[in-house]
Amino acid sequence: MKTNKRADRVRLLLDKYDVCSVECDGFTRIAHSVLFRHHVPHHVYVGTVTMGDETIPLHYWIELPDGTVVDYRLRMWLGDTAPHGVFPPTATVVYRGTRISLSTPQFLIDILTGGIR
Repeated sequence: MKTNKRADRVRLLLDKYDVCSVECDGFTRIAHSVLFRHHVPHHVYVGTVTMGDETIPLHYWIELPDGTVVDYRLRMWLGDTAPHGVFPPTATVVYRGTRISLSTPQFLIDILTGGIR
């Protein structure tokens, strides 16, 4: 099985923030800040996510240049069968969104993370 080194690096950088008590917008802000600081190319999106007959009408996530999805909050809305973390796109989960710019001051990242570094 071929490994995706960039995805592995992103997991190493972000997994520790999974414990933060934030929803998708807060986690995406944390992830974007960490990835930006570590010079990891990525894009931030806002839009809808559909899995089966359920749709999240407003959701935030990150995609890496190869299409790998970074979404640590999908299970919050779609349950334990939804993908989690850093994963390749899948036919069972459809992301539709718009790429956005996101800027979050460091003091807010510190609040969102509870000081995790």
